Amino acid sequence: MSLDVIRIACGLDKNYAPHLAAMLVSVQDYGKDNSYEVYVIHSDIDEELQNKVEKSVPKIKINWIKVENDDDINFKEVGYISKATYLRLLMDDLLPTQLDKILYLDVDITVCGNVRLLWDEQLDGKSCAAVTDPGVNSFEFAKKWGFETDAGYFNAGIMLLDMTQIRRYSFFKKSIDVLRKNEKKCEYSDQDALNVALFGNWKAIDISWNYQRKFLYEDNQNNNLYNNLRYKPNIIHFTEAYKPWKNDEWHPLRWLYVKALLKTPFANEYIRQKKLSWFYIFKSYAVYQYYKLKSILAK
Repeated sequence: MSLDVIRIACGLDKNYAPHLAAMLVSVQDYGKDNSYEVYVIHSDIDEELQNKVEKSVPKIKINWIKVENDDDINFKEVGYISKATYLRLLMDDLLPTQLDKILYLDVDITVCGNVRLLWDEQLDGKSCAAVTDPGVNSFEFAKKWGFETDAGYFNAGIMLLDMTQIRRYSFFKKSIDVLRKNEKKCEYSDQDALNVALFGNWKAIDISWNYQRKFLYEDNQNNNLYNNLRYKPNIIHFTEAYKPWKNDEWHPLRWLYVKALLKTPFANEYIRQKKLSWFYIFKSYAVYQYYKLKSILAK
């Protein structure tokens, strides 16, 4: 029996095209037997950039969906959150209506496990499966928005979505409406809005599927319980302002992103423009090997 196609959606602008390519390389590398179809919702990625991304992963079918009018998501940029982040809120209108399930992935991630296991995750009647965000107090969030119970708070960088329910109950449109009416109240922009719209209607999954930077911190409450996961997550999410395509990134697993980028046509350009130095590349590899050895010795 053949396995069904894993369908992935992303939202980005041209500045993130290299990181899209690196992310898709990592998806492909850790699931070579899978079939993929990717829907890229973008605002300004030209044909040249599209060709570079496609050349990076020739076995993956990519559908480019350009947003000509983004008035519905014309919200402000907050810190390192660009306007392109809001493009995911248009998925219900822009993706093919026959799609009943989609795996949304941010492009500041690196996959190091088979996403088939995530794709096959049961939603148990919920509209979304995601990982808890350790940087947000869910009790305080519920109180802030007038909810009587604490239903948790998820990070929206990786979401498995039941698109039938998303469309039926207009969850993305409700998120946009939350932003329009409460933009200043949304500390984490559309992630807050999504958590309001999907409050109590999402399933928490293992943190290995969205291993955020906060899980590395010594003061994180999950640090001891999930200590080994810092070395073997399924998806590394390079949250916060530091990013692995910048020479000041300190994440111990940044080499996995660098390794993926080096397999794309964007690598030479990044090295030539000194966005990535050879020293940074070598140091990233050395640090990764150190932590890998440390993980083995700790067992």
